[in-house]
Amino acid sequence: MSIQLEDINDPISRAFERQADLHAARPAIHTSEHSLTYGQLEAFANRVANELLARRGDSPEPVPLVVAEPALMLGAALGVLKAGKFYVPVNPHFPAARVQLLMEDVNPALVMCDGSGRAALEATPHGREVAQLEDILAGRGAEDRPGAPIEPERFAYILYTSGSTGRPKGVAQTHRNVLHNIFRHNALGVGPDDTVTLLSADGFIGAVSNPYMALLNGASLAAYSFRHDGVDGALDWLNARRVTVYYSFPSFFRQVAAAATQPPPNQSMRLVYFGGEQVFPSDLAAARSLFPAATVSVGLNSTETGLTRLLMLAPEDAIPQNVLPVGGPVEGVEVKILDEAGRELEGGGAGEIAVVSPYIYPRYWRDGAAAAAANGDAAADPDEPHVFRTGDRGYIDDRGGLVHLGRLDSMVKVRGYRVELSEVESALNALPGVKEAAVVPHASTPEEVELVAYVVSSEPNPDGRGVRRRLAEVLPEPMLPSSLVFVGSLPRTSNGKVDRRALPAPGAAPETPAPSPGDAPEGQPLNPFEEGVARIWGRALSADKIGVSDNFFQVGGHSVMAVRVVTAIRKEFNVPLPLQVIFKTPTIKALAEEIARLRAEKGQPEEVGTK
Repeated sequence: MSIQLEDINDPISRAFERQADLHAARPAIHTSEHSLTYGQLEAFANRVANELLARRGDSPEPVPLVVAEPALMLGAALGVLKAGKFYVPVNPHFPAARVQLLMEDVNPALVMCDGSGRAALEATPHGREVAQLEDILAGRGAEDRPGAPIEPERFAYILYTSGSTGRPKGVAQTHRNVLHNIFRHNALGVGPDDTVTLLSADGFIGAVSNPYMALLNGASLAAYSFRHDGVDGALDWLNARRVTVYYSFPSFFRQVAAAATQPPPNQSMRLVYFGGEQVFPSDLAAARSLFPAATVSVGLNSTETGLTRLLMLAPEDAIPQNVLPVGGPVEGVEVKILDEAGRELEGGGAGEIAVVSPYIYPRYWRDGAAAAAANGDAAADPDEPHVFRTGDRGYIDDRGGLVHLGRLDSMVKVRGYRVELSEVESALNALPGVKEAAVVPHASTPEEVELVAYVVSSEPNPDGRGVRRRLAEVLPEPMLPSSLVFVGSLPRTSNGKVDRRALPAPGAAPETPAPSPGDAPEGQPLNPFEEGVARIWGRALSADKIGVSDNFFQVGGHSVMAVRVVTAIRKEFNVPLPLQVIFKTPTIKALAEEIARLRAEKGQPEEVGTK
């Protein structure tokens, strides 16, 4: 029984309860730590709700969830909703300064966490009441369904994204808007016979469409963490879990496809869904190769709007070779193309993409509309269509398909993560020794966008590693520039603005030399394992000298590059090195020690051949 239009005035928690009543004994979510049926997930969510009601009553208020474990995250989210409150996902793997900033912006009375979240909270001064989810799951709290009143226009959650003002921005959505978004996904046909992927880079689940699309339609979720398990075994895992619906950012899928070495085609996968960032024909071709029986689909969506366009390609359909449209209309949502004055373009042409619907009305935390919604009051007539100007550029083709041409403003997607360039620039400009900075996207290939920072330093010998280290203390990993270029000044236009088009390409810039990693003798590799890892890092980072104690993520590395590096290490040294090692101890020295330990366990000699 999928979500229908008449269901959208119910709360999200009631939609889940209907599925729990129908499928109590069926699996709801499987992770490396927990396997919960619908009945068990419902009981856990009720415990969370009753705990919240006992501590805080049923008034609407934000409840941050500082949680890494997916099953605990989803149970907590449903419990918060059942208690009439709204949740705020906070990634415990974020830098402590970022966690603290979000806490200050939300200013909650109570925070819920798991073990990873507890460690993150202990690194930030907060003085707030904390409830740990493992204790609630293992306890004997009341499992009765709470009866908290929940209006359809009440907030369901706040998702923080990178903000154009230089600070993260909290986007709030209501129960009604979330359920209509899930209703728009009905064309995918997800139901009780499906097992749907729940993929993440680090275990943390900040997504909404993916888990709710499964749980509110009776399907099972299978969680997989690239940070913990890497990509080498991902295809085997898909087979072992009998996954039927693959759902992820295309950047995650590219790593899975790149690691595949002539695997037998997976005939049980019936649907591949890409969303969250730009998709290329090569992504569709790779999906068709790995999953020949699957329909391949592409969804255009955003934090503010949910699903607005959907492309579906059956196994027999040809893959577009040049421009890839992002699909046709979805029910209840209209897309218009506007000129610079905000008027609808007549007769075709490219312009700003606007989304029009009574079911799309995003509000932002701390503004007047958010305050009204937080108190359970409708901020506007819910049946009146709202216009949301996306800041994206595109046009409608001859067949009615929307073609996405990129952004009009300074927002880019980096490995599925929304990044406002102005926020990265603000963080750079706040660092000591930085006079001025400009950040621009750079595509090494059409599928890979990274950030390049151009920095004017007030110091005669600027320290690039020091800048990276301090920046990593305040920004999440996807927002860190992969290249840091020191320049004497930033080029200007005639009206005094930074001329970003005149900035030199990375590698061709008149750089102010920064101290090279590995210049000191003690930084040189000392054994064959360190030498081999240094060589692999050098190829990935395009660097000649890297010290054995340098932090991978502070000398230009990022999560996708980490996957490639660990994959290369496994092949070179013939060891099952876990991907999480490079995140926990991201130095050549630590990786070499782990390689030596793994080889000793297998009885392999210390002398290794190099490739």
